[in-house]
Amino acid sequence: MKPSIEVRAFGAMVAFAQKVQRAAEVALDGSVVSAAQFFILATVERQPGTQQSALAEALGVTSANVSQLVSKLEDAKLVTRTERGRAKEVYLTSRGRQLVERLGPEHDAFLASRFAVLSPKERRTLLSLLEKLSAGDPTESS
Repeated sequence: MKPSIEVRAFGAMVAFAQKVQRAAEVALDGSVVSAAQFFILATVERQPGTQQSALAEALGVTSANVSQLVSKLEDAKLVTRTERGRAKEVYLTSRGRQLVERLGPEHDAFLASRFAVLSPKERRTLLSLLEKLSAGDPTESS
């Protein structure tokens, strides 16, 4: 029996995410950061003071996972954390900013190459659909 469309779609998303993650790790080889850490650096570069909770949500991981990733970035002198109430805000150091400036264009080109098989319209549709899936929990009552 053929798996349902939902099972096949989920499998395709997982497979694509894993392929891109592995390829990103290879592309960042020799760098001091992992793909997840670079995502954090690039996010904080675009939005200084991003809260760790927002980073966890964006990465789809727990707050504890993000805390560990940020701690490693902090140990490498790439970010600093500021506590504002109960929230922890993350900022790039000058060293972190230099790393993002150096690796950013190559990383962006890498991602563009992975999505090149899709037209710009298909990419926008894909993003919209993934955001819709991420935002909505059908088990929640309205």
